[in-house]
Amino acid sequence: MYNQIGNANPQLMREIKSRFKTSKVLFTLSSSLILQGLVLFFYWTRLPLSIPGNNNYNPYCYPSAFYNKFVTFSDQISRRECLEDTTGHIIISWTRWWLDISLALSTTAIAVLLIGGLFF
Repeated sequence: MYNQIGNANPQLMREIKSRFKTSKVLFTLSSSLILQGLVLFFYWTRLPLSIPGNNNYNPYCYPSAFYNKFVTFSDQISRRECLEDTTGHIIISWTRWWLDISLALSTTAIAVLLIGGLFF
C-alpha cells in the first residue's frame, strides 16, 4: 500500500515523510495522553465520597428522593441526599460522569484545533 500511494502521488509521500517524524509523533501522543489523564483525574476527584454519614449532594450521584414516589418536589429540593446501596456505598451515575468528561475533552479539542489552525 505504501508503494501504491508513492507511485500514485509522489508529492504526497514526500510531504508525509517530512511531516511525520518520530519525535513529533511521540510528542503529540504523549501530550494527548497527559491532557486526557489530567481531565480524567480532575473528574475522578469530583466523584462523591462513600463515607458513612456523609450525605452531601453531588451531581454524579442519584438523589435518594428521586426514587421515593411519595416525596413532593419541594421536599426533593430541600433534601438532596445521595442514594446508597445495601452496603452503604453511594450509587454513581456513570453515564453523566462520562458525558461530562467527553464534553470537556471535546471542547478542549475544538479549542486546540482552532488555535493550532490559527498559527498554521
